[in-house]
Amino acid sequence: MTKPLPADLEFIICDDTSLLPDFVWSELQQSEVDANVVLPVLNKCRKREKIGVIAQDHLWIVAFVRTPVCAVKLILACTDGMTGKYPLFLFTPLPCAAMEEDPYIYHSLNSAAWYLQTRLPTHRIYSVFGRDLLSRTFATIWAQQTNIPLISEPYYHCKITYLTRTALDLNRRELPSIPKAQIRPAELGDWEGVAKLCHGFADTSVRHLSFYNFFSYSIILVAPIHSDGRRSRCRSPRAH
Repeated sequence: MTKPLPADLEFIICDDTSLLPDFVWSELQQSEVDANVVLPVLNKCRKREKIGVIAQDHLWIVAFVRTPVCAVKLILACTDGMTGKYPLFLFTPLPCAAMEEDPYIYHSLNSAAWYLQTRLPTHRIYSVFGRDLLSRTFATIWAQQTNIPLISEPYYHCKITYLTRTALDLNRRELPSIPKAQIRPAELGDWEGVAKLCHGFADTSVRHLSFYNFFSYSIILVAPIHSDGRRSRCRSPRAH
């Protein structure tokens, strides 16, 4: 039997970046490398909101505790991008070694999965991306709550790394100049090269159709958001 939900675990659920408190922004900014799949979208949405452009089809769920200051345990981001709907992104500021021992992580994932179903249709979650432990645990919880089967092996593994300014400068000096290089959107005359790139990418992908995939810094697994943007600090009504 799952332990009851900790009484001090709280949640913020919103589709408007202005409803996220300062401590959430601070936590993300202090963990820019690990939060690089969540923070950039938030920053873009905040800039648009400041000029009156209201972002659509975005949802963020934050689990936190007051100890006595507010400490973020989990951020779940379900957002859209220029190329379509992103996978579900999971972020925690906790070090990998501390996640298994933290008493809040499982409950945060379990309740976030439930809240997600109250805001979005389950088919929106086609994939989940986050640290192995986070993504695999969430996928298992999601499958249990929704009865949606999972693919056992991750579809995509990746490793987040970074480049310092010093290393970047060294690499720039070592790289040969490419005077004809140009960064731009593809044009009709580029179709043959684009076709080769697409074929090469598809050739390394899974060769069967499925609803769900497993990622590694990452994993798998649900539609436009119909939320009122209200901030909620509530306990999960289905805490197990």
